[in-house]
Amino acid sequence: MQDERALIPGIKEGHKNNAARISEIIFYSAVVYAIGYDFFLGNTMFAQEYGYIYLLPLTAFHICEFIILDYAIYSVITEQDRKIRIVYALLSLVGAICIDGSGMFFLLCVAFSRRSMKKAMMIGFISTLTVFIVTIACSFMGIIGQYGHSERAFALGMVNRTNFAFAVLFLIISYAIIKNGRLKIYEYAVIIASIVVTYKLVHAKNAAVCMTLFTLLCLGSQVYERHFQNEKLDKLAENAKKYFLDYSNIWAVAIYGTLVACRSRISDLASTYQWLSSFAYRLKVFDEVRDYPLTLFGQGLSESGNPGNYFVIDSFCLRSPISDGLIVFALILVILTFYMIKARRSKCKIIYSALLVMALFSITDAAQVDWSLNLMCVMPFAIWDTGESSVTGGRTF
Repeated sequence: MQDERALIPGIKEGHKNNAARISEIIFYSAVVYAIGYDFFLGNTMFAQEYGYIYLLPLTAFHICEFIILDYAIYSVITEQDRKIRIVYALLSLVGAICIDGSGMFFLLCVAFSRRSMKKAMMIGFISTLTVFIVTIACSFMGIIGQYGHSERAFALGMVNRTNFAFAVLFLIISYAIIKNGRLKIYEYAVIIASIVVTYKLVHAKNAAVCMTLFTLLCLGSQVYERHFQNEKLDKLAENAKKYFLDYSNIWAVAIYGTLVACRSRISDLASTYQWLSSFAYRLKVFDEVRDYPLTLFGQGLSESGNPGNYFVIDSFCLRSPISDGLIVFALILVILTFYMIKARRSKCKIIYSALLVMALFSITDAAQVDWSLNLMCVMPFAIWDTGESSVTGGRTF
């Protein structure tokens, strides 16, 4: 059945298919350009070393923002369920207000409503991989620095070494979802090799743990389903998800807050256990930002380096409430929790595993909802035509 989201306003199903295709091309072109621009500007050394020289590209990016906003509004208008329409309208409004912060997250969530998740993930994966390869190539050619802000390990054109590792993590997650969680032995071999090479190059321990955990969850799920499936274990796992793991993002915030409170003790332990040092530093960053009060609507803090307007990179659990505000932070947590509940009910284990790892990852970095790295995070309302048990239509809620 043709999805009405493929049709532009005023175009009825079965009429003017060329116009419908043009509409899709416009939308996905805007998404691809926005991914590339946000990736280069927020994750690489291009903006750091060359400054804001992208006057024309910046104008094009604003046009893409407007296009995505337009499609989000169209999703609201064409949604027939009144309750869902109200939710989409609220998210679109917040997205439009916060468009220079986390607003694009909400707009894309609504704009991808009833669109193919698999198609979007393919486009996002190819786009992100392309700009990632371009960044690495430019670092080897000397166009941008290989070390980023670190002198201890390669960043290969990224702002820092953790950005590089987290890009690899999100590419692995996206690829596994595109493959419906059904990977072959040689694909696991490539993924494991990628994890090892990434760790050897950039020494990002937190990302390595998340990559390894996600790979083990994928592999374990495949082996279990083929050889060891057990009804009692399935019931136990279902209850663990339903009553605990579904709320992993909320638990992550609580755990991070507890760790921040114990940061002095963890810092002492780091002097003995060196593998804790990078995480201890991330907790200590709290001392640098505690002077910023929590507000409902955020403070628009950025990493531009301007005096009085500089905000360090830190975990999602700390950065988002201060920079974007408590309302946006709470909405993101609600969407991610809904996402996990939907994945459990739909029996999409690969998506659930990805969201579980993202919750763990959120404690160590702010890029959890960075859609230019991982378009998966804005797919909760899409048509789930990927994953072990595909959802091909029906109500979103």
